[in-house]
This record gives sequence, structure tokens and C-alpha cells, in this order.
Amino acid sequence: MENGRMLKHQLGYLKLLRIVGQFCDKEKLDEISVLEFEKGILLQGIKVDSTSQGYIRRMATYTWSYEDLAAMSEPSTDENG
Repeated sequence: MENGRMLKHQLGYLKLLRIVGQFCDKEKLDEISVLEFEKGILLQGIKVDSTSQGYIRRMATYTWSYEDLAAMSEPSTDENG
């Protein structure tokens, strides 16, 4: 089994989806779609940004390998958390 798939099984779906969910909250994404593929996860959603004239909604797409997701699951080493 390749390294990426091993990482997927080590993390499990609960942790993988928690990582994706936290990213969605941080980036203020709405109406998301998650697609798993052989080497990772693709996330697409509407990004909502506040401006002085109201809100802007635009499509945003992110692609992560299982290695990327494993790195995102590690605690931050900076002082701000």
C-alpha cells in the first residue's frame, strides 16, 4: 500500500473530515462539496468575503494529498496556536 493510502487509513475519515471542516470554517466556505480521489481530497465551495459594500461570493477549489492533510492535522508550532 502506498504511503498516501497508509496515511489515509492511519488518520481515518473522522480526522480527515474534521480537518476539512475546520478549514471550511476558517476560510468561511459555504455550500461545500468534498470529493475523494486516489491520492487525496478535493474541496469546492463558495467563499464569502466581507467588503465595505457588502459580501462577495466566489467559487473556491482546494486539492490536498493525504500527506498534505496529515501535515494539517499536526499541532501548529507558532506561538499563536
